[in-house]
Amino acid sequence: MVARAEEARHVIATGCNGGPGNRRRRVLAIAMEIRTFAELIAPDQRTLRFTPLGLSTGGVLNPYGAAELKQQVIASADLTDAVPDGVRSSFERLRMLHSYGVLWYDAFTVAGHLSLLLLQQALRDRFVELYGGAIPLEKKSGDTSPESSAKPGSKRRGTTNARLLGGLCRVRLDGVARFK
Repeated sequence: MVARAEEARHVIATGCNGGPGNRRRRVLAIAMEIRTFAELIAPDQRTLRFTPLGLSTGGVLNPYGAAELKQQVIASADLTDAVPDGVRSSFERLRMLHSYGVLWYDAFTVAGHLSLLLLQQALRDRFVELYGGAIPLEKKSGDTSPESSAKPGSKRRGTTNARLLGGLCRVRLDGVARFK
């Protein structure tokens, strides 16, 4: 175990690791504090200050009460039955991540940021569903043939959903996309 620790310190210090045949390769080393399992499952003290009445400056919740409170708060956010399964499963992952905020306070921020991606996923799914899987495009020449439609997974330039929504064409309110 000591040899491994010495080797790790060498890699971090030099950025190189000698391999078989005395080959040397660059290793991207990022210093990270290695925590014990007990430290990983210990509640974050910042989370314990949030009670059902708000932020408490005088006391803290016990970890079990804090875990239950965080789950109750996020459990009240439910989706309707019309939400597609892919969006629903992503939403459940975010709810679980929010619950882990009891152990890692930054999980609340991460869940908040990922919720924006969830919103984009929901809008993308609805947009593609609205057009029955093929988004009508109009080229500069005025061509509106089915061959110019954007289909999910298409490899042609400017017809994938990511490129369509990423700026290669603009979508008008009437739903017709025009290439820039």
